[in-house]
Amino acid sequence: MSGDEDAGADANLRARVERRVVTLSDALADVRFDGRGIVVAAGGVRLFVNVYVLARVLRRQLNCTTPIEVWHFGESELSPRMRSLLTELDVTSVDAAPIAARLGVSIQDGWQLKPFALLLSRFAEVLMLDADQVPVVDPSVAFDWPQFRETGALFWPDIVDLKADNPIWAALGLPAERRISLESGQLLVDKRRHRRAAIVTMALNEMAESTYRYVYGDKDTFLLGWMMNGSPFAVAPHRPFMEERSLTQRDFDGAPFLQHRTGAKWSYMEPQYHFDGAVHKEACAEALAELRAAWSGRIFLAPPRSLRARSAESALVVTKRLRCEIEGEQSFDLEFLSYGEIGAGRTAHCANWSVVDDPARPSGLALRIEDRNGGLTLDLSPQPQGDWAGERRRKPRAQVVATAPSALPEIEPVAGSRRGLVDDLIAAADLSEPEAKDEAGLCAALLLLSRLEPEIAERLRWLAEASETPRPLAVRLTRLAAAVEAARKPDLRDVRRHDGVLGQYYVRVPDPAVDWQT
Repeated sequence: MSGDEDAGADANLRARVERRVVTLSDALADVRFDGRGIVVAAGGVRLFVNVYVLARVLRRQLNCTTPIEVWHFGESELSPRMRSLLTELDVTSVDAAPIAARLGVSIQDGWQLKPFALLLSRFAEVLMLDADQVPVVDPSVAFDWPQFRETGALFWPDIVDLKADNPIWAALGLPAERRISLESGQLLVDKRRHRRAAIVTMALNEMAESTYRYVYGDKDTFLLGWMMNGSPFAVAPHRPFMEERSLTQRDFDGAPFLQHRTGAKWSYMEPQYHFDGAVHKEACAEALAELRAAWSGRIFLAPPRSLRARSAESALVVTKRLRCEIEGEQSFDLEFLSYGEIGAGRTAHCANWSVVDDPARPSGLALRIEDRNGGLTLDLSPQPQGDWAGERRRKPRAQVVATAPSALPEIEPVAGSRRGLVDDLIAAADLSEPEAKDEAGLCAALLLLSRLEPEIAERLRWLAEASETPRPLAVRLTRLAAAVEAARKPDLRDVRRHDGVLGQYYVRVPDPAVDWQT
């Protein structure tokens, strides 16, 4: 489809946006906000790992005391344990799903969650950050910059510009000109002054099937929303520094301000991508180690259970540890943490736990120890004096007795490795061949496996980005990762991703180090 045909197909886009702005304004009329704070949209295992590192760096490395909200979409994106870990860092988690349903707002994609979180956060002045940011300094200083105080809206530039012949200009009735593109990994907005512009931006993102054909995700919907509303805004005058797989945004004096690890996101299990110029390396490594010790890396949601079962869980948390004895094998100890997490002694086979109701047993209760895939490893029943006994359900099956010892030596948690199976499947499919005839079969196998494993897509991306991976294979692995990720979020996969947008409707800046205003 040509540019003219594109514009014609969406000739009524502006009218549709303006009508939607009216209904959104009515729906949001009673929303109140006050103060200032940081807002991050981050749900799911991958983004949670990154937002945890971000929050810990802010709180403990940079001594940032600004309130923080982390927004997610649905209970399946953030478990009770994940929320509690954020609470320990004085971070509030907010589930957007019931709020969006109540207000009649359509959110089908993580990109759309960002403007929604901006609008509905409790703060009047909002600094939005992507989860994969590592601030160089406490970013709260930006609230007091004169450029923000003057305009009430501050954005940062990207390393690309929007082309003058981008059909979005005609579709929205805006002047057709080459404009600097925004990098929306960070933005600062005073909603008291720019509430309507933010609502226009939300409407543009709700109409993603049209807007995302011409702009890359949410990034330039903020620019378009402010332009459509005729609202003032400031843009930092310096293009970002480009490091390997990251962009470092700068303050108005040109000093490094925020490092956006766009291509080097933190991983729970896989090796991290290290590069020269990475900031706060030790603090980030400490955050990851702390997270691994306190969380299994799995979104564990315990089944519905009675108050009696929950009381038994509380008793186990107080007991803290059980020593498991299996005839003919070495005993092992498990530490029971809140929210179904196992601390010391955690392995790939013993990752989470819960006490559930089982009317078929004399006690009416069962202690279930699950593996990282949600499979049942140990199935135990309560015994006198706080002990438990039952069966190991994985092969080789065996009888198990779990007792509460009076004193136990300290043991280190063992992180179970998920590496191997994905690599073996890729090798069997022989994707290195030009034809790659088994790619469809591999995709089907990975989709099935992804129902159990939370980070199959992440493993595929890591393999794709490895320096020794040939380019054709990397392209196929990236494509498979996108398919797996979409399948794991069926409620958020309806928005079509137009991968050619950057090449077709944007132009790369020859030298991003040159200030965009010059």
